[in-house]
Amino acid sequence: MAAKSHRALKITGIVIGVIVGIALIAVVALNIYMRVAFAPFFDRAESPFDIPGINTGFVPQDLDHVEADDSWLFSGYMADHSPSPLYRRTADGTITKFYVSLPDGSPYDGHGSAITTNEQYAYLACEEGYLVIPMDDLLFAEDGASCRPPRRWMSTSPPPS
Repeated sequence: MAAKSHRALKITGIVIGVIVGIALIAVVALNIYMRVAFAPFFDRAESPFDIPGINTGFVPQDLDHVEADDSWLFSGYMADHSPSPLYRRTADGTITKFYVSLPDGSPYDGHGSAITTNEQYAYLACEEGYLVIPMDDLLFAEDGASCRPPRRWMSTSPPPS
């Protein structure tokens, strides 16, 4: 009886080992294929600038190019659930970190997923819809400042005009 259970255990170990080996070979083969197939992309790819806040617990979710002053906005959230910052990188490389306050004045500490802009506003997607930030507040925010949207627009409501 003990010999049968030992043999079954040995067969189970071999089967598991083969499955893990095949999975490992598949992952390695996929990585090699991606490097070969996309070699022209990787050869030309370059990192134009570092993502601000990446080493401070900031988890970036989106970026948007602001044509008004050739800057970049980065949205995201903090891994420690503290208020969610927005980062703005100007054309000369200056980084400004600022926050968004909810219409009631409390700091926004949500996911800060998508961000996009037009000539008048920045739209920051949040769990309940999106927050609308006047572009002037965004362009002239000082480091550490809070921008307060005039109100929260839900995704079912039209944006301000």
